Amino acid sequence: MMKNLKIYSLIVIAGLMCSNHVLRAQELADTLSASSSRIYSGETIEKYPTINLMNSFTGVIPGLFVTEQNGMTGLRYNAENCTLTIRGNGTESYIVDGVLVSQPSEIQLSADEIESISVVSDVLDKLRYGPAINNGAVRINTVRGIERGRQIRFSAESGVELIDRFPKWVTGVDYAKLNNLARSNSNQKYGYLMYPENYSNLDIAAFMTEDPLSLSNPNVDWRNTMLQNYRTVTKANFMVRGGGERVRYSGLVSYANNGDIYKFSTNNYNRLNAKMNLNVDVNDWISLEFNFLGGYTARRSPFSSYKGRNTPYELPTLLTLLRTVPSVAYPLYLDVDPETGKKNYAVSEAFPTHPYATFAETGSYMESSRSGLTNAKLNFDLSGLVPGLKSETLIAYNIYYLTIKGQSSDYVAYIYNPLDDTRSATSHLG
Repeated sequence: MMKNLKIYSLIVIAGLMCSNHVLRAQELADTLSASSSRIYSGETIEKYPTINLMNSFTGVIPGLFVTEQNGMTGLRYNAENCTLTIRGNGTESYIVDGVLVSQPSEIQLSADEIESISVVSDVLDKLRYGPAINNGAVRINTVRGIERGRQIRFSAESGVELIDRFPKWVTGVDYAKLNNLARSNSNQKYGYLMYPENYSNLDIAAFMTEDPLSLSNPNVDWRNTMLQNYRTVTKANFMVRGGGERVRYSGLVSYANNGDIYKFSTNNYNRLNAKMNLNVDVNDWISLEFNFLGGYTARRSPFSSYKGRNTPYELPTLLTLLRTVPSVAYPLYLDVDPETGKKNYAVSEAFPTHPYATFAETGSYMESSRSGLTNAKLNFDLSGLVPGLKSETLIAYNIYYLTIKGQSSDYVAYIYNPLDDTRSATSHLG
């Protein structure tokens, strides 16, 4: 669990004159550098079809480079799954509604909650926030109230994300032929039959039937058996904002769901956010501001991929099995136990880990997180006394609480000999 309490005060005296007009402190901070980044609206971010906020920055903001380390659904933001760099610099910082956020996992925002976004990258731009943003920062302003009238907005969308690039593997028939060819080439090198062929012509002909349940000549397409080429995406949000000359308010509730590309389990990710903002002008020189953002996320994953907190090994573990266990090693499963209704699997001494059973039969774990960003601000505009004098006092409290729980299990597997239809016990006892 991470908690962060911040209290700080900022007093700015501006003496910059421009056409007999005294610039406000905020305007000064935003115009100090000619290289200040453009401000992009939340509508620009919404166009990217993803529920991952970091991925929605891709190709939108110049100088901001997004690298997705793996394709896992709904991961927390850290260097092992998604990184952002600003003009080649290292780890970036985040500023949400004027508050520096030290842990990017606390920012469980959706694009619909963002009013504007910009990048703080120039040396002069960083003066407002100090050395904490030495490598640059992504500055996010959330949706706020309006001075006149009321706006009510509801949107919902559903679709799929498609895999555009993925490794390809040879078929079981091609594997058998290439395996025999490699052994034949080795024999020619040594000048004698050192490596006999593993597969006869009858075996290769039997592999052409592509029967994943054959006990004598199985041919399992692990990739298409375990993975599909798409995952579902659902987003919905409801927003109300309005106000008058003195009081402005906004409120938003959003929901997002992401499926996964796996066929063997109910992997998914769900996120629910609630946000509110209130601005009050007490008089011409005193104003108050209150912001609250709360979020809840839940993600289910197969337990076999759990390697520790913040360690995303799900897809890498699966890809390792897919590229090491050949299609003709053993059948998808041997049979079904009539008493328990569970499958009995086959493994071999050369390949003791069954790809499908490793993910489908070893249980699951759930990651759930609760995050909150709260701040209150008191502003004094004393320009009537001293031109450019302005005071801003802010108290902020951020929290991120993560819970991981699950139950592991094992599958039943045997080393099967098709010649005499016998089974030998393995360490996989169920």
